[in-house]
Amino acid sequence: MSSGGYIEFEETRSDRFSDDHGNCWPVIGEDEDERIALLDSLGEGVGIVDLEEIFIFANRAAHRIFGVEEGTLPGRDLKNFISPECLAEIERQTTSRRQGETASYEVEIIRPDGDRASLLVTATPRRDRTGVVTGTLGIFRDMTDRLHAEEEKRQLEAQLVQTSKMQAIGTLSGGIAHDFNNILSAIIGYTQLALDHAVEGSLQRSNLEEVLLASRRATDLVHQILTFARRMDQGLEPIDIAPVIKEAMRLIRSSLPSSITIEQRIDAGGELVLANPTQVHQIVMNLCTNAAHAMNMGHGVLRVLLDKIDLVAPSPMMVKGGGPGPYLRLQVSDTGVGMEPEMLDSIFDPYFTTREPGEGTGLGLSVVLGIVQTCKGDLGVVSKPGQGSTFTVLLPVTEKPEVERSEETWQTLEGCERVLFVDDEPSLVELGETVLAHLGYRVTGSASSREALELVRADPAAFDLVVTDLTMPGMKGDELARQIWQLRPDLPVVLSTGYDGPGVRERACAMGFSSVACKPFSREELARAVRGALDGERGEAVSPSLN
Repeated sequence: MSSGGYIEFEETRSDRFSDDHGNCWPVIGEDEDERIALLDSLGEGVGIVDLEEIFIFANRAAHRIFGVEEGTLPGRDLKNFISPECLAEIERQTTSRRQGETASYEVEIIRPDGDRASLLVTATPRRDRTGVVTGTLGIFRDMTDRLHAEEEKRQLEAQLVQTSKMQAIGTLSGGIAHDFNNILSAIIGYTQLALDHAVEGSLQRSNLEEVLLASRRATDLVHQILTFARRMDQGLEPIDIAPVIKEAMRLIRSSLPSSITIEQRIDAGGELVLANPTQVHQIVMNLCTNAAHAMNMGHGVLRVLLDKIDLVAPSPMMVKGGGPGPYLRLQVSDTGVGMEPEMLDSIFDPYFTTREPGEGTGLGLSVVLGIVQTCKGDLGVVSKPGQGSTFTVLLPVTEKPEVERSEETWQTLEGCERVLFVDDEPSLVELGETVLAHLGYRVTGSASSREALELVRADPAAFDLVVTDLTMPGMKGDELARQIWQLRPDLPVVLSTGYDGPGVRERACAMGFSSVACKPFSREELARAVRGALDGERGEAVSPSLN
């Protein structure tokens, strides 16, 4: 070796190198098999390149790392394996080797099969006996697995943070559900009462109907939030999604700049799909919002199409291929920046986003895909850089259900029985008194569960029915019911709650409740629950959770 500790090659014998003690070691010669076997036994790649970065020698691990057949690396140019982003670094390192410098650095290579790998390279100048640098001895360590592990760790940490946020939102949503549903119950109930006095065809009636429609949508959104918070399944039903899409487009129009032109053609032909209205609304909002961002909220055209198609064969553009059959096709197109082909493989992954940090969660399209797959549908995208994107949602057409005609209205659910209406929200107590009194019931209202219990305790025969909220300060509704039944076991009790969940009606009935009215309820739903309980029926409930 030289004084610098570098391997020196004899000028006259290219097949041998010697150390400072005069020992001469053959590279090719009598001990070739032993030396090669030793190098091939190493897990790290060992290679020698000349000043032009052409491989002179490479061990077995080097061939594996570079992804080529054994024995084929010598004679190949190292630079042909280097990713374009790292070529400048390789040129800089080559210059350093010519100046006799040793270094360790990371570089990315592209194997012949297209796979990328990250290498940690330890590069040592190769010198002849005169000290002239003739090449580089390199040791290559494949760091791809380690880097992947670190990237996965970073992704998991990011997902953990996002999950924690979701859990916090879920806890918060469950906590505010009671108050929010009380507010919605009051809005819906008093709006319905106001509609009774609004002239048919008047502006006042039209405005009130819009309030009622918005309240219903808010009701669905609260239900969806609670579904997320408690990880419940939302019910699917045969619906005409055309009105839902038109309503969503009105909201989209008001939220986008006028410089974005919206073109829409909504023609579902009256066909139905098995879906949830609120989730369809969410699909449209998410896709249109993404389209607007793709146009940088500036100038462009947003196109929304809804029509019926009959697929004869699976479509390669769709995630699952879309089996043959009749579908409603929802397409959302934009004239935005478009996407590179490699990006299309990741856009439906959770937390994937092309927006700047803080501008999006990366959950929009994954949520859309989840909703579509829940509806047994399919989703696909076509996009090219500079030519915009088109997202296509396919929802299978379902048969129209048989509808039982009923002449029942809320006015036909009249009665004259005595009702105790209990809720910690005074406005709902007043609403319950107004609605039930209009039907002929004699109603006593109370905003305190303890006060209500004292009323029953004072005269257990004073009431024919009790309607009680579940979540109240001092004493919850289920405890109030248990104490009432100790005083009068045969008194029917209707449970009112904003907590929604599967199987709760069965649990409520098992506890002794006659029926369940889920907030926010309309006056028809309240009247039906009261009449059914008085008539001894176990009425239908939008099952709340008793917790």
